[in-house]
Amino acid sequence: MPDELLSRVRVRPIVSDERARFDAGLDEHHWLGHRLVGRTMRYVATDEDGRWLALLGFGAAALSCRPRDEHIGWSREQQYRRLSYIANNQRYCILPAGRYPNLASFVLTRTLERLGDDYRRQWGQQVVAVETFVDPATHRGTCYVAGGFELLGTTVGYGRSGGRWFHHGRPKLVLLRTLRRDARQLLSSDFDHPDLVEGDRPMIDLEQLDFTGDDGLLARLEQITDHRKRRGVRHSLTAVLGMSVAATLAGARSVVAIGEFASDCPQPVLEALGAKYHPTKRQFIAPHTATFRRALAAVDADALDQVVGAWLLEQVRQGRVEQARLVLALDGKSMRGALNDDGRAVHLFSAMVHGEGAVVGQQQVDVKSNEISAFRPLLEDLDLEGALITADAMHTHRANAAWLVEAKNADYLLQVKGNQPSLLKLCEQIDDSQLSEAFEETVRGHGRIETREVRLAAVPDGLDFPYAAQIIVVYRERSGLDGKMVSHETSYYLTSIHADDANPELLAGHVRGHWEIENRIHWVRDWSFDEDRHQLRAAISPARALATLRNLSISLIRLAGQNRIAATMRWIARRPERSAQLLGAMPA
Repeated sequence: MPDELLSRVRVRPIVSDERARFDAGLDEHHWLGHRLVGRTMRYVATDEDGRWLALLGFGAAALSCRPRDEHIGWSREQQYRRLSYIANNQRYCILPAGRYPNLASFVLTRTLERLGDDYRRQWGQQVVAVETFVDPATHRGTCYVAGGFELLGTTVGYGRSGGRWFHHGRPKLVLLRTLRRDARQLLSSDFDHPDLVEGDRPMIDLEQLDFTGDDGLLARLEQITDHRKRRGVRHSLTAVLGMSVAATLAGARSVVAIGEFASDCPQPVLEALGAKYHPTKRQFIAPHTATFRRALAAVDADALDQVVGAWLLEQVRQGRVEQARLVLALDGKSMRGALNDDGRAVHLFSAMVHGEGAVVGQQQVDVKSNEISAFRPLLEDLDLEGALITADAMHTHRANAAWLVEAKNADYLLQVKGNQPSLLKLCEQIDDSQLSEAFEETVRGHGRIETREVRLAAVPDGLDFPYAAQIIVVYRERSGLDGKMVSHETSYYLTSIHADDANPELLAGHVRGHWEIENRIHWVRDWSFDEDRHQLRAAISPARALATLRNLSISLIRLAGQNRIAATMRWIARRPERSAQLLGAMPA
């Protein structure tokens, strides 16, 4: 068939009133007839005059096929769960009007190009591969090979009829075509990829994170010293922490909820998370709620934060493009219900990665001090080579800025306000002639319209701040949806990043990204975990450890690119084993 004629061939799914004609065509021209099984898709190829040239039918993949299963490398459990993501080309019939050279391979290729999207629209699921079986006694399967199918082997000559297997003695060729390059990896991976999800069911992909290796999260937790008295300890601290993380991933808000989650876990989950085996009861037993309370209250909270933060930072760096700069936002949050002996709320100072939303550091602020004194301890043990640190005006502090650049080889972006009057005055004296071209953006939401204009200026003479290279001037104008101005303000920021390394648009993103820590961490902890209403005495409670577990759970979900935190935790909570699977403690 000439190329110009092939270019006029169109492939499309049939419409409902064409079903009878489609079935009749297969009954007349295909030896297997029209019957398709499973979630089916039916296609017809037509020429420019509307004549039907070929019929194709897709349905459920074969339940068992050794060459295919060995090629994919999936387990039996993975096979049963993911078989629906493979379609079987159950019928392919070239009609008399379409018997031209190269038509069969051309139509097959065009059909496979649209098959994945059509399955998603019709059935709400992804299809990542297509299989087919060819009887070599009647066909050579040339069009499949030309269409990109790979020959995997042959069947053993068994068929299924009436629910029973029988040996027909005619082995068939097994061919497979992947619709995306990573199809085999997705089908055989330990965790379900977000693309392999039906409908809007929340799912997170933790395949790239290291949980169970020698340097994984669970191994890191073993490094934390157990300060409980050895006598009477039945459950290891690592097991208690592992179960606590799993419970928090499932939405547990308190120690009581963690204990309830553990008590409801089936035996395989308890075994995977390190629960103690009771020789008399002959089963794994979950720690009592009191055990969780004592262990989490006694754990070295600083060590726990350090271990979890360092592990999360490594995962962030491994998953990033090399050229992407690591940017950390620093901000504090008071736990209003967790009170110290003097009645003041526990205040935690945290570091969050812009974009990923992972909390990689946390420090408790001493009741007799403020966040400034916690600045260096928070960042001391983190690898900040080439990173950028953003913070509010409280941290526009000369000694800490110099320490960042000199000791950590990092940059800073700090807001300038009235607590540094001389700096603020110099910034306000900058005139338009000293400013760069503006970057402008308009954002609409929350019942208002905000317009931002960002300009840069070189540091003027007399501005005494270590390593300051540029001043960022941000003008914000807010108006209602009717266009009437509500407010306007001008903000100033200092940064050690030189003009050659950053433009107004890039720095505007860093300024805006700093406030993600309020929306993506603090707000979630308040609303998804109801943190502020927890009335715990800080001196004798596990409040600090619980905050770390919440940060870890939110960070894991954020790292996986899933922003529906509450929905994802509800999905995990419906089956306890999902938490253990997501932590790599048991197979998916």
